[in-house]
Amino acid sequence: MTTLAISEGDRTKLYELLWLHEADAVFVADAQTGFIVDLNPAACALLGRTRSDALLMHQRELHPEYERIHVGKAFLDAAGSPKIISGFHLLSNDGQEIPVEISSSRRLPLSGGEVVIGIFRDIREQQRERAVLETQNWALNAYSSVLSGVLKSKTTKAAFAITCDAIVADGNYQLAWIGIAENDPEKSVRIAAAAGPALNYLAGIELSWDENSPNGTGPTGQAIRSGQIRQMRNSETSSSFGPWRARAESFAIHSSISVPFSIEKDTAALMVYSGRIDAFTPIAIQVFERLAEQLGFTIRSIRNGARLVEEQIEREAAQARSIRALESAIGAIAATMERRDPYTAGHEEQVANIACGIAGKLNLPRDQIHSIRLAALVHDIGKISVPAEILTKPGRLTPVEFMLVKEHPETGYQILKDIPFPWPLADIVRQHHEKIDGSGYPFGLTGDQILLESKILAVADIVESVSSFRPYRPAMGIEAAINIIVSEAGKTLDRDVVAACVEEFRGELPANFDMSDGRD
Repeated sequence: MTTLAISEGDRTKLYELLWLHEADAVFVADAQTGFIVDLNPAACALLGRTRSDALLMHQRELHPEYERIHVGKAFLDAAGSPKIISGFHLLSNDGQEIPVEISSSRRLPLSGGEVVIGIFRDIREQQRERAVLETQNWALNAYSSVLSGVLKSKTTKAAFAITCDAIVADGNYQLAWIGIAENDPEKSVRIAAAAGPALNYLAGIELSWDENSPNGTGPTGQAIRSGQIRQMRNSETSSSFGPWRARAESFAIHSSISVPFSIEKDTAALMVYSGRIDAFTPIAIQVFERLAEQLGFTIRSIRNGARLVEEQIEREAAQARSIRALESAIGAIAATMERRDPYTAGHEEQVANIACGIAGKLNLPRDQIHSIRLAALVHDIGKISVPAEILTKPGRLTPVEFMLVKEHPETGYQILKDIPFPWPLADIVRQHHEKIDGSGYPFGLTGDQILLESKILAVADIVESVSSFRPYRPAMGIEAAINIIVSEAGKTLDRDVVAACVEEFRGELPANFDMSDGRD
């Protein structure tokens, strides 16, 4: 077998091709003066300038004016050693501020002096994905909080107030209120409960569900009349929102959603307002719809004076609906992760199947097995903060890249920790790369410091990863995966968990498998 020999001329051509086709924007600045001395085509495209225009610029001019002092300091700091700099924007020629992550080199000597290279990665898509996850996180949190409070409410007023308070609790929304359609001559809408920083928006407001009244043309009146959800995507352009446009502007309200629901013979609507244009994602809309349905049922139960057994049956049904909603949102989160890394599509589902099989062999309770499945489905959610190029890189990761990957259990914990799941999913995700000998991360936990669920995930993760294809290596197969976990049993992996996994795949343990724990 012969190896292709690359000449100096070929090597120069390769460097030129890399420079021309590099997807990220690369700027080269004079380390002494800070002026741009070169940039690649991707940098010209992101900047929206020709190469000749850009070569007249100082590196500070790549950024909005309010960032330039801090950029100058970061430029000086980075000149001494390579750094990854976040929190800045590139100012394009059309005035657009593009969020970027900057990888800066140390000072590099050239024949005419020294330069610093900055690689600007456009992270708009990453930020959009994070915003989707944050919305899903909010939706899970709000849904669980409302259900927990509403099901304990003894009065209509309390149930309404709890719902509005939970929706605006984390500052995502400006205002939430509940209106009841009255059967008076004006067909007015009575405000039954409200909460949020823009509460005064409702002071003196007149609303109706009469289609012939100017006060009945808005989304609230439309929702009550039609029995359908109505969105107001942009307060500045919505033709039906004219009577309230000036009022909304004074309270920084730019979009809303109105969700109708029934309470016996009454019709009501849940209204939520946002400070962002077109703020309501499909997940959020689904949550508001389910909240309204649950609220309607709860109010009917309160009014009808439901007692003991009937209440208990419905609460159990509500708990089941809550769990199904959590599972649905978790599925959406897992799908978001798979879109970022197509090479590991189905990884979370496969890990979940393996982990549940192990848990079954260990005779764990059904509820605990359920929690293991949900944790497995989102165990890599923290990788949302890792650039997709690193996740799909075919070669070996650099120390800096591996450091970024190792942060994903903690990032996953931060995303999940405030959601009131009935199981410790956040902690399970946080510990799924810990090893019983303390060699894992992020905390180097040992033995019983690690949750059993996390020990199960660790084994399932290895088996799925080793047996499947990855861009940096071919699939090794299930037998190779089993051999690896058997070799680590009692060392880095829990012995009982490994034994259960082997039995799950092979039906029996190897004849030489040592089940002692070292103390016999």
